[in-house]
Amino acid sequence: RYLAELAARLHRRTLSSYIEWAIVKSLSDNVLKSDPSDPSGGPTIDDEAEFLWDVDDADRFAKLALRYPHLLSHEEQVRWKLIRENGFLWRGA
Repeated sequence: RYLAELAARLHRRTLSSYIEWAIVKSLSDNVLKSDPSDPSGGPTIDDEAEFLWDVDDADRFAKLALRYPHLLSHEEQVRWKLIRENGFLWRGA
């Protein structure tokens, strides 16, 4: 906390403002999936935010599972496998 407060002082921000800024910056720096053919390295969390966000938990889960299955937690992977294997719930690949 002390070091974050010092960093906030450097930026002339409050600690909470600095933390918000750091999170926003982090979202635009973290690449979701590396793409060697993309000079930027691939889409970031910030790039995909509009696609990944949904007010409904189930839709958010499905969007993440379809696009970035490597980001699913173990519990979500198990749930996603059950959904895909049940023809009544899933008609996908």
